[in-house]
Parts: sequence; structure tokens; C-alpha cells
Amino acid sequence: MQPYYQTAFGQVAIKCLRTDSNSESEEKGKLEKERGEIPPSPVLLDLFPTMSGGPTTIIPWPEGLVDLNEIVDIEWSGGKLASSVRSSVWLAFYSGEGADDDLTPVVIKIPRLNANHENSTRHDHLQNLLRKMVSHRYGVRHRNIIDLLGIDSTFTPHPGFVLENCSGGNLVTYCKENPIIRHELSRPPAPEANAYSLMRDILEGLQYMHSYPIPIPQGDLTPDNILVDRNGVAKISLFSIGRALVALPPTEAVTASMGSLLPLRWMSPELLSVNQQPTTESDMWAVGCVCYWILTGLQPYATHRRDDFAGVESVRGHPPGTLENVDIYHSAWITNGIWGAVGRCWKYDPLLRPGSKEFLGVLQALEGRKLRWLPLNVVDLSGKVRSIGTGETEDGARMAQYTTVWKEYNYVKQRREEDTYVSMSLYETTYAPKWYSKSTPVAIKLAPNKPSNKQPSITAIRNEITIMNQLDHPHIYKLLGIDSSATQSPIMLIHKPNWSSRERVQILKDIIEAIAYLHDHPNGSIAHGDIQPANIFVLSNGRAKLTNFSCAFQYIVTHPNSHISLSAMASTPLLPSLYCSPEQYAESGEDRIFLPTLATDIWSFGSVILSMFSMDFRHRDPASHVTQFATGTISYELEDTSETYRWTKGLIESMLVLDPARRQKARAVMDTLVEL
Repeated sequence: MQPYYQTAFGQVAIKCLRTDSNSESEEKGKLEKERGEIPPSPVLLDLFPTMSGGPTTIIPWPEGLVDLNEIVDIEWSGGKLASSVRSSVWLAFYSGEGADDDLTPVVIKIPRLNANHENSTRHDHLQNLLRKMVSHRYGVRHRNIIDLLGIDSTFTPHPGFVLENCSGGNLVTYCKENPIIRHELSRPPAPEANAYSLMRDILEGLQYMHSYPIPIPQGDLTPDNILVDRNGVAKISLFSIGRALVALPPTEAVTASMGSLLPLRWMSPELLSVNQQPTTESDMWAVGCVCYWILTGLQPYATHRRDDFAGVESVRGHPPGTLENVDIYHSAWITNGIWGAVGRCWKYDPLLRPGSKEFLGVLQALEGRKLRWLPLNVVDLSGKVRSIGTGETEDGARMAQYTTVWKEYNYVKQRREEDTYVSMSLYETTYAPKWYSKSTPVAIKLAPNKPSNKQPSITAIRNEITIMNQLDHPHIYKLLGIDSSATQSPIMLIHKPNWSSRERVQILKDIIEAIAYLHDHPNGSIAHGDIQPANIFVLSNGRAKLTNFSCAFQYIVTHPNSHISLSAMASTPLLPSLYCSPEQYAESGEDRIFLPTLATDIWSFGSVILSMFSMDFRHRDPASHVTQFATGTISYELEDTSETYRWTKGLIESMLVLDPARRQKARAVMDTLVEL
């Protein structure tokens, strides 16, 4: 056994029973571990091939695997820990030298096959699958992987697997019997565990398996297959008996359904749709599900009681979880990077999912952070930004003021809470990275000192910081840190009659480039949610930048066209407005929180174009403008100049379409403007 396994059974019994050659192999593995090396992969690519139905030649167990039937005592009375259609689990004790009070508990897992003992063909096929599975994975040892100690031939027709005992039980049992703290970002002292330590343990074990020259997929990762030892350390199971049973030949298949043998609601869509072999990518889908369950207590596809219905949702491309039933106010993991990693695990394309090393890196980087909600790359500039004064000084520094409406649906009470108005102000100030550095003009966005709506204000600004932290585009104001949101003093966009058509088109080009960048963001499409002239700043050189992401929403786990409810809280623009789309009025009901979409951004940008070329639109009353939506017609008058009328009319008509699905995409609008 390797030195980081401290079970007495492993230290005493196994060392006595293994051959000299195995001891040499063990010593080599020990040295490799100390040097940080990964031993040669013991697995083949096709771990669970479907076997043919002919006569079977039984393959041997791997060399070094010992039969412990003589030195373990099974607790036949009251020692049955669990039972399912796949296996039974018994408690046993190592009964080697020493007094009875020194007995070391172990666990014996026995495969179950619904067939008579006389049906030798069935049992031979399963026997071979089990032996191949063990041969491929025997010798894979890690602190966060359950150790296979040997077999027990007491059981027939299939011997039991003798495993190290994890007294905390599986994750389901452990989380029921122990309070799980979810907001901490450090490992608690043993024997306690929290959400952070459980996720770290799972990913460290999985990353070890995935780091082999030929990566080893776990293939059946669920809370039932993750155990917790007496020190609060989570360990993942190496062996999936359910996978072996499903791989039996069709003519010899078990009578139990696939849904009872494999965890459909935890499986990736490619495993469900094409029945392919497990991969490291399918493991990462399951990791996202397990982490989401640890953080929220919600199973994947929690609204479906039946696993087969949940599997259908997976194949359809629906995410296993959303923030709909999550307490956003007290869930720092939503903004600090963990939710983003979970969401990427659920990418429909397996190649777009993060690796276990990448996800683990997020958790490692977060360890011990004081501001638990703060995204990883955001810098705290406290003390380096000149504070804003009060009274006239404050008013003189104010560049802009924003008011949004905070909407919240209470799932406990099953009703909408009363809307809350959230105010933010943008101030001009200066920033100096060092005391001796030259001050740089910046802008800082602040809520009132003592807002009456503290939680919505804090949550809204954290969401905006999380989104802006991902943005790096020349026509979007860059976030410097949690005290600043711009790099130079801008001028708010106000219509100027003396702007030439060329200047107007350049401003529109800059903004549509920014919108297209947001809509195609690699971490998930971002809808700005409130595109209007007040949120477009024009610099002294005539170039424009998009700002104010108070109403923005990022589609981390699904496409914006999905009709799935993704969140129970959101900031929305003040209504009525000349720049909000018809659906923003129609789809905010008592049981729904409207989230901005890419289509609403297109409508709003079309309205911005209209405002630049139509004096009639700029001076229109917003309330009367909204009444047109009910009639299904949009009327407007353009400034009739031969230079602009033709292209503005055609472009606006392609964007101000009542049906969101028929509106132009941002890239198509950008291509049109670039050609001008």
C-alpha cells in the first residue's frame, strides 16, 4: 500500500499477503508518488465493451489481488449496510492477529445478477466483465479514491469486493446526518467537512484518474458512489457494478431496466443518446451535477421525480439545474467563479467542458478568500481610489444616475415580492495604484450610503461586477476593480443636431461590435438588458463605449432562446421606456421574472438607431409609444435624407419586429453597418 493510506488493514494484512514482486511494484509506485509522477495507465480505452453471447473463457483476476475470505469476519446479523438491484453491501472486520477490540472494519460489496446459479453463461459473462474492470483499475490509489483491498470468495457465484470502510457513509447519508456549511472557502478541521472540502476532494480524486497517460473515466459519478471517511474526507468509487451489468450481452441481460442500473439524471446527454463509453468529459458533466447538489441540495432536473424523464431533459439539451430555486442573496458561489465552472460542465458539446484540473484550479484559487463573493480576477482597490465627497462636491462629481427595478419571485410563498427600486450613481474620481503614482481619472459606480433595499443593491452590483469582470472589448468600459468601472472620463451620449451622418454611423458601429461581442461571449451569451442612449458614452475622439450592466444577464447553463426559468431575481429597466421591447412588458407576470435576451438587445439597439435619425421618435411620450405594441404596429418617421433614409429604414425594419425570433442577429446588423 502507498504511505498515505492509514487503514490498519491495508498496512498489515495486504503487506503480508502480497508477493515480493508486488512489494517492488509498490515501492516503485511510492517513489513515483513522492516525485509527483503519474504511474503508467492500467486501463484500456474501451473499458466496458458489450460482450458477445457465445461461450466464455474466464479470465484471471489481476496479479496481486488477494482472496481475503479467511481473514475477514462478516457481520451476518445486522451488518447489511445497503442493497440495490446492482449490489449488496456488508460490514465486515479484519480478524488477523490481535484482540477483538483491535478489529478493523471493512466493507464487502457483492454484485447481484437476477439469474439462477444454473445459468452459467450469464454469470460467466458478468464474471469476465468484473475481472476486466478490476484488472484495468486495480492499483489506482489516491487519498480521495476508495481503496480495493482484495476479494472475498465466500460469496457465490460472484465474489465480493473488499473495500476500505468509510464510516461517514455515502454523500447522501452524510449530508442528511451532518450540517453542510456552504459559504466557507477553506477546509474545516477533521473530522468535519463542508461544501468546499467535499468538492475539492471529489475533483482531486478525479483529476488523479484523468491524469493517467490514458485517462481513466469514473463513469458513474453520483452522491451514492462518493463516500466520506471518519476524517471527513470524500472518496470516489473506482468500480461501477451498474456499468458492468449494462455491458452484458443483450441475450444475457439482467431483467432490471437500464434506468435502475445507471443514474440517468446524472448522466451526460451523449451517454444517454448514443450509448457510448464513459469519458473524462462525461465525468465532468456529472461533476457539475454533484457540485450543484452539494451547493443547493437539489438533484439534477429536480422538477422531475422519474429518472427517465430527467434523462429525456438531458438529451434535449436542458441544463440539470438553474438558479430558479436558489437563495441568491446568500450564495457567494454564484459570483466567485464556482457557478461559472459548474455551468461549463453542462455544455452540450463535450469538448467545451472544463477538465478536472481546470475546475480544481478554480477551487484552489478561491481558498481562504475573505471576500467570498468576489470573482477570481477582480482586484480590490480599496484605499487607492479617491473617495467621493458629500453635498455639492458629490453632485459635481456625479456623471450619471441609474435606477432599475429589482424583481423577485418567492418560491416558498409561491408569489412575486413587491418590486424594489435600486439606485446607482456614476462618479468621476481618480485612482493611484501606489502612493507615489500619478493619479488616473476613473469613474466609480456606487449605491447610496444607507440604501433601504440593502440586499437587492448588493446582489445587483455583484452581478454586474461578475459580468464586467469577463469583458475585454475596446467599446465596452473596462472594470479596473471593485472600486472602479472606467479608465477615462467619458461624455454621456446626447443627441447633437450637428453630428454628421458619418459620425452617427461610427458610433453605431462601435456599439453593435460591443453587442455582438457580448452575445457571442465564450463563457455564455450576455444580454445587456438596457441598451439606450444614457448607457452609451462618447469619448472626445468620437468613439463610443457601452456601459451600465445593471440589467445584464449571462446565460451560463443554456441558450437565451430557451424557455426555461433560470432565475427568481433580476434587475430590469424602468418602464415605460422608448427602448424596451414589447416582450419586456408582456412577459413579466405574477409567476415569472423576465430576463433580458439577445432579441431584446436587438430591439433596443434598433430603437437607438431610430432615436439618432428621427426627431419624432426622440420626443415621443414613452407611455403612448407602448400602446402601439397592443395593436401590433410600430409607426415612426425618419429624417428623409437621400444619404441615410434607405439604409436606416431597411435596418430598423429588420430589428423592430414584434416576433423576437424574426429579429436580425447582432452579427448580421454589424455586417450591414460595416459596409456603410
